[in-house]
This record gives sequence, C-alpha cells and structure tokens, in this order.
Amino acid sequence: MVKDILIGFILGVIATAIGMSIYISVFLTRYDISTTLQMSWEEGFSGALIAVGALANFGVFYLFLNKRPYISRGVLLATIVAALFIMVNKLL
Repeated sequence: MVKDILIGFILGVIATAIGMSIYISVFLTRYDISTTLQMSWEEGFSGALIAVGALANFGVFYLFLNKRPYISRGVLLATIVAALFIMVNKLL
C-alpha cells in the first residue's frame, strides 16, 4: 500500500516534469528548458508552469484509477504537493 502510494507520487512528479518540458518546448520555444525555468523563477511565473505541467497528472491518475487505486492516490498526492508549492511560492 505505502509502496504503491510512493510509486504514484514519483510518477506524478515525473508526469509534472514531462508536462512542463512539453509545454516549454511547444509554446515557449525562444529559449531552452533550463533557461526558461530559471527565467520563470526570477520573474515569478514558475507557478504557472508547474500548474500547466501538473495537467499531465490527469492522464496518469485516470490510467491507474480502476486497476491500482493506491498509485492513483500517490499521483493525487503529488498534485496536491504541487498546488501547495504554488501557493507558498505566491505568498512569499
């Protein structure tokens, strides 16, 4: 049970990172990924990139929802952690 939640959490973080890199590659093609991430942190729109990247968690969550529900819970946990990170980032 705990192992499946941890696997789901790791999959959620990986899906968020892949979603962010796809978004940067497709829509923000002026700079490479590392430069865009650094600029987003400095200019304060890193939360928006994380939120767009977290949209990829919907697919992973739905994929495991019926067959492996504890992995889906881990993906949901990763999404909640991303939302909390965005909230703390906006408040500071």
